[in-house]
Amino acid sequence: MLRILSLTFFVCISMTLLSQMNIKVGYSYHRPNFDGLNNLFNAYNAQNPNLIEGFGKTSAISSLDLGLRSKLSSNFGFEIGGKYGQSGINKATFSANTEKWSTRYSEFNAGLFLCFNSIYIGGSINRSDLAVTKNEPATRKYPSIDKSSFYSSTFYVAFEAKNRKSSISIRPFYQLAFSNIELTESKRILGNNQGGANEINPSGFGISLLIYNGEQ
Repeated sequence: MLRILSLTFFVCISMTLLSQMNIKVGYSYHRPNFDGLNNLFNAYNAQNPNLIEGFGKTSAISSLDLGLRSKLSSNFGFEIGGKYGQSGINKATFSANTEKWSTRYSEFNAGLFLCFNSIYIGGSINRSDLAVTKNEPATRKYPSIDKSSFYSSTFYVAFEAKNRKSSISIRPFYQLAFSNIELTESKRILGNNQGGANEINPSGFGISLLIYNGEQ
């Protein structure tokens, strides 16, 4: 996943040297539908009354957002980029140990936008990886339990404050995923023997705070 961000940043630097483009650096907050995972956590809490503290709720993913933007005309352009992030640590505490779970996310995206002064309307096609992870106390690492790749589309309206050398953008967005993440192994580890599918639906609303360098 770090390779995706490294590749994205390398492409950004290389292409900026060749033409006038804007490098993007920012923060993204996204709320997928984690109901399938949270239902497993709730069932685990109910099945283990000796818990000192049960699992809470996984609700959002925070990501580093890097990219490259170029205008092809005064009101039309393209953008490529990548994201890497994770949800907060969700933990259950016993007297002798603590189980810690999280989700890890990476994305590569490419899209187009229209620009009307300080308002940008655009969309992208994304290729993403989402993994549910669990700690290994002996190594302090978080190996993947369930992991899947998927494609999605993102639609946004951005509002920018800019000058000749830089701009700051607030970008509300909606991400529409074309498939869900099955939680087969998570279900087994959490001891849930009930029938039916447990999934994460990556679709959801979010917001990004972005900074672009260079002439606007």
